Amino acid sequence: SLVGLSLGVFLPTLFPGACAGVTLTAFVASFLSSSSLFFAIVAPALACIGAGVSVKYTRLSLLPVAITLVGGCTAVSLIFPSFFPHVVGVMRGELDESNFISAFSWLLASALVVVALAYR
Repeated sequence: SLVGLSLGVFLPTLFPGACAGVTLTAFVASFLSSSSLFFAIVAPALACIGAGVSVKYTRLSLLPVAITLVGGCTAVSLIFPSFFPHVVGVMRGELDESNFISAFSWLLASALVVVALAYR
């Protein structure tokens, strides 16, 4: 699933908006305690909205949002091996008790990606 999300970052017009919508949904769903159908309903809607926005308004780039969230998710899953099953569980609607710590580490890693992007 991370490979599919990462491919959206590299494809030009349509896919960064869709990737930003899906990763934003996964990010928000990782903070929720009971979201069995949240990802299944909201992710396609936000993906379509993000794709439409990125096609219609090419100057308003959703690429930094997608890079930040996917980069933070990739960094945390490289550091903590238990994070990848958490992301898969969020996307499937199967959450465990440790979702806040995983979501907070995703937030911190995304903040570090923003700092690294701003520094460059």
